[in-house]
Amino acid sequence: MLGHSLYVVGTKYIGREGEPEYLILVCPKRPHQALRQYRRRWGIETLFGTLKSRGFNLEATHLAGEKRLGKLLGLLALAFA
Repeated sequence: MLGHSLYVVGTKYIGREGEPEYLILVCPKRPHQALRQYRRRWGIETLFGTLKSRGFNLEATHLAGEKRLGKLLGLLALAFA
């Protein structure tokens, strides 16, 4: 594409409603490594999305302080798991 070599890699997975969904990635190198990295990233995105707005409402606590926030994040991560 525009003088650059790119790889296209995809995978099929079962979505939330039990229906098959497809993930297609375009990357400059190492397509299978890109799938692994995306899988890890998506898990983190899902965790933070849930903590912020889909149930846990972390932002509503208005906690300040590194230790308190760290403890709360640890407990919420365990509850999420």
